[in-house]
Order: sequence, then structure tokens, then C-alpha cells
Amino acid sequence: MEERSLERFRVRLTRLRRDLVQHHSRSTSGVQELRAGAPGPEYEEGAQAGYLESLLTRLSESQREEVRLVDEALERLDAGTFGWCRECAGEIERERLDALPFARLCAECAEDADRAKAQRGTFAPTLAP
Repeated sequence: MEERSLERFRVRLTRLRRDLVQHHSRSTSGVQELRAGAPGPEYEEGAQAGYLESLLTRLSESQREEVRLVDEALERLDAGTFGWCRECAGEIERERLDALPFARLCAECAEDADRAKAQRGTFAPTLAP
């Protein structure tokens, strides 16, 4: 991949990381408000507040995982291994990187990994690229 493209991915990943951290901070504040018993007006009912706390906590965990994946992609950029599949060492398709800039696997290896998880009964939708 050419240097110009790599720099574009670096800028995109850095922005994505910043946005994720900001969203994580907001959702964490929402969970703290709910736990403190001082939810905003949109959390009026107790049952709804419990559901929202659960939702915000899961969202927060998902955001932390996505930040970790973005950090790994930035490390691969620094190491010169960004855009190469960790499984087969082939080039990750540009379309895949455009859609999922922190992808670690090419489309074929990702599909193989998903099939293997499904066969083991451990498949669950995740952010893992």
C-alpha cells in the first residue's frame, strides 16, 4: 500500500479513536448518573433505568474493545504491517479496510474464522475483524 494511503488510514484511525473515547466517556457518565440515582429526565421509570444501565454498560465495553482494535491498527501502521492479514500474510482487500479500518484478517480468513467459531458453538457477533 502506498504511503499516502497509509497516512489517510492513520488520520482516519486517529479520528475514530478520539470519537470512541468521547462516546465512551459520555456513556460512562450516563451509567454513573443511573447508579447515583440522579438520572436525567429521559430515564424516568425505574425499569427503564435498569435496562438503560445495562445497555450503556455493554456499549461501554464494546467501545473499549473497539478502541483496543484501533490502537492495534495504529501499532501495525507504525510497524509497517498494516493491511496484511495476520493469518495468511496476504494483502487485506482495500474495500475491507475502507469498511473496517482496523481489520486484522482478509475477508477469506475472517470468514474461515467465523465458520470455525460457529462449528465450535462459540460464534457471537463481535467487533473482531
